[in-house]
Amino acid sequence: MSVMLPFQFKFSVEEGMTFAEKIRVIREQPTGGRKRITGEELGKFLGVTKSTVHNWETGKTESHDSGVLRRVNELWEKKREEIRRRERFWGKRD
Repeated sequence: MSVMLPFQFKFSVEEGMTFAEKIRVIREQPTGGRKRITGEELGKFLGVTKSTVHNWETGKTESHDSGVLRRVNELWEKKREEIRRRERFWGKRD
């Protein structure tokens, strides 16, 4: 019997991830009832443009603004804990 999971793990949350990898996880990994958030939505939350989010995600640039870094870190910690809870419940996925 096959079981359909309500989400699919796309990322493993490891220590030492780059800023770009963290931005991608924040945007792409499902949260609650949402599939993902857009670059525009994340940009609005962080006070930057979607182009800036894209540049961060692709590793072209990184933020040096302490307020942005603090908010990204808060989002990252919440996302990481959510992914780990799911991994414990469902088992780690590739």
